[in-house]
Amino acid sequence: MSQAFPVRTGAALVTATVFLALLSSIAVVLTERTVSAMTMEQRRTEELTLALAAESAANKAYVYLQGNSTSMLRTDLTYAQKVALGSALPGEADLATKAASTLIPGATLGMTDVNKIPVSTRWCYMGQRAVKSGTNATTGDWEITPLAGYTSGSSLTAAQIAAGYVVQDVYKVRSLAVVGSSADPNRWRQRQVDMLFSPTSSQVLTRALFSRIGYSVQGSPSGDAWDSAGGTQPYSTATRTSSIEAGSNGSVSSAETSIIARSNLNLTMPVPAVDAAMAYNIPASGGGPEILNNTCTLTTGSYHAKYIDITGSDVLTISGTVTIYVDGPVTLRTGNGGNPPPVLNYVPALTAKLTIIQADYDTSDPQWSTKETLFELNGNQTAGSLGNPQQFVVVSGFRGTGRLNGNADFGGVIYAPNMTLRLNGNFDYFGAILVNSFDGIINGNFHMHYDSSLANMNLPVDAGFSVIGWHSSNAMWGGGTIP
Repeated sequence: MSQAFPVRTGAALVTATVFLALLSSIAVVLTERTVSAMTMEQRRTEELTLALAAESAANKAYVYLQGNSTSMLRTDLTYAQKVALGSALPGEADLATKAASTLIPGATLGMTDVNKIPVSTRWCYMGQRAVKSGTNATTGDWEITPLAGYTSGSSLTAAQIAAGYVVQDVYKVRSLAVVGSSADPNRWRQRQVDMLFSPTSSQVLTRALFSRIGYSVQGSPSGDAWDSAGGTQPYSTATRTSSIEAGSNGSVSSAETSIIARSNLNLTMPVPAVDAAMAYNIPASGGGPEILNNTCTLTTGSYHAKYIDITGSDVLTISGTVTIYVDGPVTLRTGNGGNPPPVLNYVPALTAKLTIIQADYDTSDPQWSTKETLFELNGNQTAGSLGNPQQFVVVSGFRGTGRLNGNADFGGVIYAPNMTLRLNGNFDYFGAILVNSFDGIINGNFHMHYDSSLANMNLPVDAGFSVIGWHSSNAMWGGGTIP
């Protein structure tokens, strides 16, 4: 018995040693798995942070560019003018080479990193595209359809305009986020986000008559169209076509064969803004500095007035390119009888231009008690430019009611997406009208002559913006530093 005890002890030691070895192996395996799991969790966290950083930077740059739409995006310029800026308005080639003009400094955005992830943002102008919106006949979904083969800077044809196409500028934001150390290629990663966005098209004068709210065309009006080609092609029996279109986001009807009703166009209309910070600066000869109510000449520049009241024998001469910002009513009224003067006089006759940008105002304010927004054309006289309606543009944010009536001729554009405009009388209107409402009806014996070149005109309005494309790349590996 005394000899068997050491054998059992030795066996126990062997068993214990094996068990300890197994425990050690298990511990090693568990440790490796734990470290691996922790490493993978860290990488997943970094991946998420990387994605969020890149997307946050892109969104931040998008908001910043919207706030600087005129100074940076140059939304106030035509395509030809944008091209003429060259690298001052960076293009896709500049973005590809990381040109300095594409970079938006992080300090400007108030961010150089997101949660300790370094980021950079760049942008460029990509040109134009032509699109139309509508319901897919097969799926019933609302969709945006691009016009195949459209070239930036091209004017739309009459058929394309009739089909509902409008032209949009397209811009790109590119953000880049990096994580890890540039000294360790195995840990350094980056993610890139490209965002495409477009201002709401300001080319919305695609119909002769348009209102958000539905209406009916009654009385004995008539309509036709021609292309003024910027004033180089006068309206005549040789240049006019036989009919025009009256459109609405609501329902519209017309018993007049030369005025065709087109409803549910779903046009999006930007609302104009008035530079209220600008000091009143109307010349003394015009009744200034606060009001414009006398005969005077305005030379090229921007002006600010409380209201405009050009009536009777007053003549406003426009010498050059003039913009008038107005806080209150705009009244243009020709005299009645005795061959009165034409209210507006252009020097040079074919190239001078007047744009009136009217703010919304409170009609109950006592200072407007005897005034209203009115275009009253009498005495068989003219106002504006019959041969080139782009020479007289009224852009209004007024939410009240205005009137257009008389027995004279009017040449110009009225763009008032919040206004109710009452039309009545026996007059000829050359141009286009876009309003919130025609008070349910267009009546009278007026003759509407639509200038189809207005469909390609950019209105001077603050555009809204929408994201039209988004692409986020997968994380890329490799050493380096953020550009």
